[in-house]
Amino acid sequence: MNTAPPSDLSALLKLAASHQQAGNLADARDAYLKVLPKMAKNPDLLNMVAILCQKTGQSDAAIGHLNRAIKLAPENTDFINNLGNIHLERNEQDTAAKCYKKALTLNPDLPSAHYNLGLLAGKRGEEDQALAYFKKTVELDSGFVTAWIDMGNAYKNRNDLIEAEQAYKKAIEVAPDYYGAHYSLAILYSEMGRIEEAIAGCNRTLELNPTLAKAYLQLSDLKKFKSGDSEIKAMEKILESGKQDRLSLTQINFSLAKAYADLKAYDQAFQHLVEGNTLHRSTFDYDAAKDEKHVENIMAVCNEAFFSRLEGQGSPDETPVFIFGMPRSGTTLIEQVLSRHSQVFGAGELSAIVDVMKNHFRKDSGYPEILKSLTADDLRPIGEAYIKQIRSLAPKARFITDKMPVNFMYLGFIAAILPNAKFIHCRRNPIDNCFSCYEKLFKTGQLFSFDLTEAGRFYRAYDKLMDHWHEMMPGKIIDVQYEDVVADLEGQSRRLLNFCGLDWDEACLTFYESERNIKTSSLAQVRKPIYRGSVEKWRPYKKHLQPLIEALGPLAKDKAL
Repeated sequence: MNTAPPSDLSALLKLAASHQQAGNLADARDAYLKVLPKMAKNPDLLNMVAILCQKTGQSDAAIGHLNRAIKLAPENTDFINNLGNIHLERNEQDTAAKCYKKALTLNPDLPSAHYNLGLLAGKRGEEDQALAYFKKTVELDSGFVTAWIDMGNAYKNRNDLIEAEQAYKKAIEVAPDYYGAHYSLAILYSEMGRIEEAIAGCNRTLELNPTLAKAYLQLSDLKKFKSGDSEIKAMEKILESGKQDRLSLTQINFSLAKAYADLKAYDQAFQHLVEGNTLHRSTFDYDAAKDEKHVENIMAVCNEAFFSRLEGQGSPDETPVFIFGMPRSGTTLIEQVLSRHSQVFGAGELSAIVDVMKNHFRKDSGYPEILKSLTADDLRPIGEAYIKQIRSLAPKARFITDKMPVNFMYLGFIAAILPNAKFIHCRRNPIDNCFSCYEKLFKTGQLFSFDLTEAGRFYRAYDKLMDHWHEMMPGKIIDVQYEDVVADLEGQSRRLLNFCGLDWDEACLTFYESERNIKTSSLAQVRKPIYRGSVEKWRPYKKHLQPLIEALGPLAKDKAL
């Protein structure tokens, strides 16, 4: 079958190709679509149009074009693999898996299909399966650089940090000029506390890709900028060009805010914070009133009757220590201090509470309403399921910390299933706490933090809920004030250990020497002796923070230090 284009279509094809080469994907797509009616039986063109449709947000059209291409060339594994990729991007995981497996039935040695099945397994949290697919990928094609990188990611997710480092280094070996390999290794070094190596990795990344916004963002978390630093000028140029997408512009603004704050140019820093937060806030819907109503619902469900009905019926295990509070309230610091004790294992931010809740209820109605159906007989099995999940992380530890900040929303449920758990509530000056959230570009969640008024409203709701938990659980929760820890690390550490029933351990004072892998927005700070620079950090910005102060209301005065 002759599918070559007639000569009168050559100009359109050249135009489409030039648009594609220039990165004008929508224009390239439209030009190819004009050609398509006269070349409808050309599977390669259909595949090309499908890829462009997908990249320009038209996934339904992309699937249609690819299905037609596959009908014309049913044994073309690249087309089938591409179809799987589109379904995976749409989170249609089962359909994606069928495509990849179909490609492998036609060609069992197709590296890309093994790789994509690895990505799919990783999305499902099946790290062992993901590793098996990535290993098969590089066995078939040792130069498959992204497979080495994702193998490193899978190892990192399992906390196998040495293997992760080796995989990232292998990626650099097979593709020394690929910025993504250097960036991935820099992230690992950041989390391991190897700060100088992390900075070097970010610098190498930016040598290879000088406009990679996320590398500047990572670097800004790791270093203190000085006047004349070349990165500042480079970031300003990126903003002036206006060529980056919204996420990249957001990341650059947050990075410049940190740089100018380091230089004590606070007005410039705040302007970049406003621009970065405004950009990000425009990407999602958020209604502070819904969070306020959610807190009211939690308080209504988890009332005195709830606690008296379920008291003392859960698992008696004393292993869990819950560390919670607002984001940026010092939860990482407190976990670092405790985890240096010989009898404590720091597990980090765990999803285990939400996991066991979902596994038990298996129904559509949401939290907190689902707690109304909770019976005394339910509690112990749910508590034991949680213990089983965390115990696998540290079989011999006396205590295991879970420092998911948002667990403050679930304290009634947690106290019911684990009545002997320890509860450590991290507090911080409300203005400092909210402003610290506003300064950070959270990768996921924390939707309240990108607007000062919304941050203040959320903080008030959180504070109201914590007052409720103290009333319902008298003596069960210890409050730890961040500013007190900074002023008297040993005194507050002794207080915490005493609360947990632990003897004094001098190692708690050298929390910064921990070898734990840490994922926090204060990467550099938790790897150094006690950091005092975050106390009253809001003051140089006071004239800009009136919306936050007004939203906090009496909390900005009564509970500020």
